[in-house]
Amino acid sequence: VFNFASFVNFLSTLATNAAASLGAMPHPVTGQRSLDLESGKYWIEVLAMLKEKTAGNLHPKEAELLSGILGDLQMQFVQ
Repeated sequence: VFNFASFVNFLSTLATNAAASLGAMPHPVTGQRSLDLESGKYWIEVLAMLKEKTAGNLHPKEAELLSGILGDLQMQFVQ
C-alpha cells in the first residue's frame, strides 16, 4: 500500500536529486556541491509530470506539498 508517508518520502527523494543538481545542497552520494542544470531540469520535469498525472488523485496535503516543492525548485532553476 502506497500511503501518505511513503509518497512524501518519494517526493523528498526526487526533490533532493533536483536540489543537488541545482547546487542548492551537497550531492547525497559525493557530498560535493555542483551545478548541473540539465539534470536539475530533468528532475523538475519529472515532478511536473507527476503533478500532472496525479491531479485529482492526491490527498490535498500531498498536492500542496508537490506544488510547493515544484515551485521552489523552479525558482532555484531560474536563479
